[in-house]
Amino acid sequence: MKNLYPNDLVQRPTGINLDHDSIHVGDVVYLQPKDGGPAIRSTVIFDTPLFGCTTYTSDALVRPARGERAAQPVRFRFRMQDVHKVQPARG
Repeated sequence: MKNLYPNDLVQRPTGINLDHDSIHVGDVVYLQPKDGGPAIRSTVIFDTPLFGCTTYTSDALVRPARGERAAQPVRFRFRMQDVHKVQPARG
């Protein structure tokens, strides 16, 4: 499983607010890797306070690259400022 950390992600521009101001386990978030690929949809599996802010963990399956047969599992560790969109699991 590939791991991506906050320094591997593009932060949301400071002037743009999210529709939802909190993230919970089960929510779907969209994160943008710095490698220039498309935003990745992932499901939050864990959150904890760490170093003075909440750190989240989510899992995703990324479409296979050319020549690969299977989707690649990716685990993200991120903060609220790394999230570009939130879809709450609860209505």
